Amino acid sequence: MWPFKKKEQGPVVRSHTDIPQEFAQMLDMARFSLSMFTESAQSEWNFNGHKRYEMSMEEGILRFFFEDGTIVECPAQAIGSFSKLDNTWAWAWANESISEELKSIANQCLTYGQEKNIEVLTTASWPADMEWAWSLTAFAATSSQARGAFCAVSGPLSMFLTFYDVKIIKPGATA
Repeated sequence: MWPFKKKEQGPVVRSHTDIPQEFAQMLDMARFSLSMFTESAQSEWNFNGHKRYEMSMEEGILRFFFEDGTIVECPAQAIGSFSKLDNTWAWAWANESISEELKSIANQCLTYGQEKNIEVLTTASWPADMEWAWSLTAFAATSSQARGAFCAVSGPLSMFLTFYDVKIIKPGATA
């Protein structure tokens, strides 16, 4: 079942109840798991306390920089993006500018969606909201055993990433 309701003003995202019940339950569990991942990252390395971040698309490494000089780096995967300009979600698997290595988890979501006939996983781009963006990212994170997820914002575009194998580099420490 398609999760949108057309109105004259344009498409409006409906609730997660408009998708297969089993998948809706998976999304609920994934959002809860992602909140636990985030709490863990916050207590372990002050996840929300970074002063800046950078994502190297060439290396596939997400780095967080902290005021005290600490750097946290981790391999990352591109899951998808959300545009505030037109309120759409776009899967990384459909983005030709992202390398295959950086979208392997998004590709796994596509495969799962094809196997289970879940349109929100198999449609390249569709009207959505931030709740959907986070829900799909949480699904990708939990199904790939990620350590967490991050939303990299650049103007009206938000890129959703999952990250793995966190490495904390303290100032003055040798690699």
